Amino acid sequence: MVVGLLTAANAAGQLIFLPTNAALIAYAGWRAMVLILAGIVLLVVLPLLLLMRDHPQDLGLFAYGDNGRPRASLRDTAAIPCRSRSARSGTGRGCGISG
Repeated sequence: MVVGLLTAANAAGQLIFLPTNAALIAYAGWRAMVLILAGIVLLVVLPLLLLMRDHPQDLGLFAYGDNGRPRASLRDTAAIPCRSRSARSGTGRGCGISG
């Protein structure tokens, strides 16, 4: 559904945008059209840049996949004892150690 909406918006934008630009070029020339188009782009982009946020924390949200709990560090995971049979037998291949 989203792809259909974006495709329809693209087609509707071209129906409005291209004839307007062609009429503006015929009336005032291509240089004036480029300046007007640059002004419209700035009027649209600058407010969007002010509204956009860089991090989810700026809006009080968690990052994707983050549940708000602190992550375990390498020290915390190294302190967990290994319970595999190969580690107890002394082969050195237990608990994620390849060799």
